Amino acid sequence: MRNVGSVSSPSVTFGATSPWRERIEWTVAHGNPPALD
Repeated sequence: MRNVGSVSSPSVTFGATSPWRERIEWTVAHGNPPALD
């Protein structure tokens, strides 16, 4: 069985397993990385 979800929405799948995805998108949107607590 094929995992269609990961194919149609790679960003969602990758984001679920990699918090760096969110940081990259936040950096692109704001121009600087979020502070690490």
